[in-house]
Amino acid sequence: MKKKYLLPCLLAVSLPGLTLAAPQKGKGPRNIDSNGDGVICQAEAAGAAAKRSVARFAEIDANGDGELTRQERRAYRERRQDEREATRQQRREEALNRARAADTNGDGVLSYDEARTAGMQRLVDNFARIDGDRDGLVTRDEIQQLRRDRAEKRQRLSQGQGERQRDGQGQGRGWN
Repeated sequence: MKKKYLLPCLLAVSLPGLTLAAPQKGKGPRNIDSNGDGVICQAEAAGAAAKRSVARFAEIDANGDGELTRQERRAYRERRQDEREATRQQRREEALNRARAADTNGDGVLSYDEARTAGMQRLVDNFARIDGDRDGLVTRDEIQQLRRDRAEKRQRLSQGQGERQRDGQGQGRGWN
């Protein structure tokens, strides 16, 4: 009697898995599935990683000898770090220029209305949080303080998260 329920139960359990394994086109890991069978095998993963590695390898191999030395890897990391810092600096300057343009009365601070009129939606949405002294104006120092606070919070979270994972405590959310 129990055997007649076995096949429907097996089908019910396996059918959702079959639909998830169907090949999907798009960005990211789905493109790794080169044969379209819905499963990423080790060779496909290695092939995708190899494509990225080959492009990166040529960029790192400064003298083109086909070998990566410690100095070449270090120089590549430093160059990438310099590029990221230059991009950050450029974004800061662009934001400063937008703030200067939004400051219509030229007093060196932004009011809520100036930010709204200039279309600075993120500033408008977070105005109360940024305006630390609650004077209705946002100064450059207040924005920089918010950035520092966020950076410190990210650092604390990343350090704390790593310690909990090492201790086997996980995130402490949901199912515990």
